[in-house]
Amino acid sequence: MQSATKSLLSQHVFDGFQQFGITPGDTVLIRANLGSIGRFKKDDFTHFIDYILDFLGPDGTLVGLTFTSFFNSQSLDPNVVFDINTPTNAGKFSELLLEHPKSIRSFHPTCSFAAIGKQASDILKNHSINSSLYQPMDELIQRKAKMLLIGCSDQSPGFTTVHHTLSVLGHSQKTLPFNKCGVYYLDDQNQKKRYIQKENGGCSRGFGKLYTDYIAHNKLQIGYIGKAYTLCINAHDAFTIERDILKDNPRYSLCDHSDCHWCRATWSFNKRDLIPFMFRRKS
Repeated sequence: MQSATKSLLSQHVFDGFQQFGITPGDTVLIRANLGSIGRFKKDDFTHFIDYILDFLGPDGTLVGLTFTSFFNSQSLDPNVVFDINTPTNAGKFSELLLEHPKSIRSFHPTCSFAAIGKQASDILKNHSINSSLYQPMDELIQRKAKMLLIGCSDQSPGFTTVHHTLSVLGHSQKTLPFNKCGVYYLDDQNQKKRYIQKENGGCSRGFGKLYTDYIAHNKLQIGYIGKAYTLCINAHDAFTIERDILKDNPRYSLCDHSDCHWCRATWSFNKRDLIPFMFRRKS
């Protein structure tokens, strides 16, 4: 029964990847809600990473987000200290990716990435405290990697290229002074140091607005992996579309929630929402 379940989950991966035109040797960035794929035991999903690697083959590369906690720069928690073994808060798929014996992780105290495969080291090698938050995305864009949102396109909308695009355009550096964030980390000498981000990723709940723009350019693929509604796009295509839209209108990617601190009271490019937001908070 167990082998049959594993075989079915593996088939979901193979069928889904083929549907989206992913081929062995490709580089793929995945964000996933594993539970949406189907009714499987938790233990069955421990093999999910291996099924993806089996499909991609020895020349392929799997990449995921392994983000961790951060705090306002005025109230860093001295008991939260990032090191390379810090658990991720980015979900079960990211946990499985980190736990895989072939996984490597970038050393970034708040926005680390993990990867497995032929190009993993090259994709992650420049991501550090001195780089932008989403620097590996530049490597994925150059390689025209495929990006998949598996069962999470609504509750956690948007592709990670949007964060990177806002950074490249200089928008994510336009943070109001009281919104600086960071965390403590352990350096190579095992010394605790303070890291403060030079930019912020912000809220991603508005990133789904760009789905219609990807569709208008005929670049977004829609389908299923198992029962999971899945979106797929080439990272280079997504970045090109996002850059053209966001270069003059970064507010386009903001969410519509009036009580969202990130969107209403974080960015110097959105000062128009700051005063109304503060009044609502006081009332």
